[in-house]
Parts: sequence; structure tokens; C-alpha cells
Amino acid sequence: MRNFWTWLDISELNRMPAQPFAWTPDRFWWWWRASRVISDYDLAGQGREVIDEFPFFSFLHADLHPHVLAIPFILLTVALALNIFLGGRVAETRMYGLRFRIDPSGFLAAALVLGGLAL
Repeated sequence: MRNFWTWLDISELNRMPAQPFAWTPDRFWWWWRASRVISDYDLAGQGREVIDEFPFFSFLHADLHPHVLAIPFILLTVALALNIFLGGRVAETRMYGLRFRIDPSGFLAAALVLGGLAL
């Protein structure tokens, strides 16, 4: 079983848990390992720590990274695209000699949402 923990190659989780097993881990900051499970090595064979946070990890720690702050904008953009695809409020807008099958207020909303994604 010891070879499994060595093969797993996760920093600070390279040894088997001590018996008797308990419901709560006894290692310091045990939850932090969830965001550091990928091991990387440079050409010289030296280990490097790779941070691979996932959104729930940021929610759990109330850590407002840009990938967390962007989630509402992405959901709004997906909802707007779905509304346009399904033909919500079908009208026509003419601009620069082009015809868009969307009403002017929907066009303005799409422009604001897509422009907001750049931030």
C-alpha cells in the first residue's frame, strides 16, 4: 500500500494515513491539498507546485478570484444567447446596411453584456 501513496505523488500526501482511522483528518490544513493535486517537474527533475483551483474551492474560502467574479456574466451571456436563438422578442434592427433579427432593446442588451465580458 505504501507504493500507492508514492505513486500518487501529491505533496504532503505521500504517506499512508495512520491507524486508527478517524472521521476527521489530523493533518494540518488538509483541505488545501484539494487545490494542489497536480505535480509538475522541470527539465532538471525538480518538483514544482501547480495551483489548480476549482470554483467551489474559491466559494468555500470566499476567495473572489476573477474566475469566480466572471460566473454571473457568463451565465447572463448564455441566457441572452439562448433567448436570441429561441427567437425571444423577434423584431428587426437595421444598422450599417445590415439586418439583425432582434429588436433594438435586445440588441442593446446583447451589446452591453458582450462588452461587459471584456472587463
